[in-house]
Amino acid sequence: MSNTGKTFVSLNSGISKTTAGTTNSLNQKPQNSAFSGTSFGNFGFGQPAKPAKPPDPLFQRLYKIRDSYNKETTSYRFYHVAFNVNASTSMGMSTTKPNCIEQSEWNKYNAIAKQYPMVSMDSMIPSQICGFEELQKRSVAQKEIVGKMKNKLDSLKIKIANMRSRYDECFLGLLQDITNNSHLISEKLMDVLKSKEIAALPDLPFTPQEHELFDRLQKLEREVYKPNRYVAALNALNLKATMICESRMYNPEIKLPENEDQAEAIIQANHNAIEALVKIITNMKKTTSALESTLKEAHLP
Repeated sequence: MSNTGKTFVSLNSGISKTTAGTTNSLNQKPQNSAFSGTSFGNFGFGQPAKPAKPPDPLFQRLYKIRDSYNKETTSYRFYHVAFNVNASTSMGMSTTKPNCIEQSEWNKYNAIAKQYPMVSMDSMIPSQICGFEELQKRSVAQKEIVGKMKNKLDSLKIKIANMRSRYDECFLGLLQDITNNSHLISEKLMDVLKSKEIAALPDLPFTPQEHELFDRLQKLEREVYKPNRYVAALNALNLKATMICESRMYNPEIKLPENEDQAEAIIQANHNAIEALVKIITNMKKTTSALESTLKEAHLP
């Protein structure tokens, strides 16, 4: 840019000198001579004035280039309009309307600034970037902002990772405990409701078949506990025999009288009866389970 500026300065100086010389030559008055119009003006022998030369198109193009690089002229073209969030972030750029932009066009830029999808759209303002130096400053500033945004994003990622690890360490176990406790509370509530519903149900009378089954079960229960008296008698006899053996120094000859043979026969009969009762009770238990399941199905809504 510095070389370009020097070139434009040299061109401007040369153009200025050339323009000055041309203007002076055009503004000079013609000198009187012997054949001038003053001597023979009445007779028409005077030399006519030369017509002005048309402007050189090369000079016109140079003038346009010079004016397009001058910030104070309306034909300035080395600019660009950017949008900033507010005046504090304009980064040295001009936020006022330049001379090269008309007021109607500047109003359009202001209207466009309010249409940007920002959090605070009222603070968006247009700013003018003049020349390559300001454009380079704008690029450097944008790179700095992008770097700050990347650093902020990295810090946010670290914070989110820490929050996730803390959630897994601290809160996940608590949530699982709360879930298990809620399941236990629900089960206990269901048990309480079940007991209340059962208590609220009306008592249903037994059917004749159920009465018969109940009587048979009571009879079997009595038969099962009946051999206990024989067990007590046998324990007493065993204790008595032990005491007799300990009181004697020799082993007497054991003789089973007829009444003991009868007791042995009775014990064997009771043992057989108990085995039979066990089989009957097992069968009755199966029958009772079947009847209970049938009764539950009959009372279901």
